[in-house]
Amino acid sequence: MKILLANNHFSNNGGADAYTYNTGNVLRENGHQVFFFASDRGNFFEENYEYSRYFPQYITYRSLAKPDLLKNIFRPLYNFEAKEKLNLYLKEIKPDIVHCNSISYHLTPSILDSCYKNNIPVVMTLHDTRFLCPAGTMLLSTENYCQNELCITGNPIHCLANRCKYKSLPASTLATFEYFFNKYLRLFDKVSVFICPSKALLELAARSGIPREKLVHINNFIDDSYFKAEPEYSNKGYFLYAGRLVKEKGVHYLLEAMRKIPDIELHIVGSGLEENNLKQLASNLSNVKFLGFKSGIDLENEYKNCIASIIPSNYFEIFGLTIVESFAYGKPVIGSNIGAIPEIIENGKNGIIFESENADDLAQAIRQLNTNRTLLYEMGQNARLKAKSMYISNIHYSKLIEAYKSLT
Repeated sequence: MKILLANNHFSNNGGADAYTYNTGNVLRENGHQVFFFASDRGNFFEENYEYSRYFPQYITYRSLAKPDLLKNIFRPLYNFEAKEKLNLYLKEIKPDIVHCNSISYHLTPSILDSCYKNNIPVVMTLHDTRFLCPAGTMLLSTENYCQNELCITGNPIHCLANRCKYKSLPASTLATFEYFFNKYLRLFDKVSVFICPSKALLELAARSGIPREKLVHINNFIDDSYFKAEPEYSNKGYFLYAGRLVKEKGVHYLLEAMRKIPDIELHIVGSGLEENNLKQLASNLSNVKFLGFKSGIDLENEYKNCIASIIPSNYFEIFGLTIVESFAYGKPVIGSNIGAIPEIIENGKNGIIFESENADDLAQAIRQLNTNRTLLYEMGQNARLKAKSMYISNIHYSKLIEAYKSLT
């Protein structure tokens, strides 16, 4: 098959970017012809890509001067340049399928019109809740999880009324307008199949009004290289958080929990907008170490040497790739009871589930794994087994191809 993968960024930076890159590799390994469409911003995972001439300009909107910002005010909603360039690209390569990933703000849903015009079916993997929740996080302005799903099952004006986007009236206004804009143009009616990385996301999407027959559950996957060697079931006496330092990841609740267990050490690996605030919160916590961003062998060693990793998210995690990565190293995970996390972590078998936003419950879970090494070892073995049996590339590939073939 000839498959075009569309994503905002043509780089391997994690999240939807890494998924697009890895999926392209898996498809090629299985004999398919793969093309890419993205915003042109450099840092390519393929140098001198033959078709990069069709990539629309990448614009960092926050850095624009006011005249340029006004000129491009509608571009994050509907990118005419992306639409026209994709139209030319499709006419040249004539793919069987277009597989969209993260397209908001840069490529924008305008590219769905190009696919529709050229009679090419579209598959879209949902990498976040942006098309279901105007703020894209399922968080209220109080930074608590929106348990009542106010916009998804009700009126999206709640985002504006509660200032859910950055606690800002202008940002929430734009987010709400974008949501109504997409609904009004019915752009997502032009998607034939929505791939949901978790059952929890599938159910959320169904409650939002997407026809259930368009929704398919396919787990994300990790690279097969994780399983080339057996894990070392050893640790150097610390727990690990590895991920973005942003409000929705719930790291502030983790710090609150660590305050209650000063004899247990935590390593925090990552960077993000909340880094300075979190460091300030932890300024008097001698048991917490911020190690900055790590990748490759440095990150691998942090996983290999930890007791267990922790996912304290207080927003709707659509999958939880870091959970699976931890599992692959034979490490159990302590995770909150929200979104897809309880699908991957089986409480008491390969990790522990705690109540989201509850620092006392989290501290108790950390204590439990810290003191019971027999349980820790058993959970680590179960974690590795689950990662190896459910989240590998050939399983993802077979289900993805099945979705593609249903449309051709």
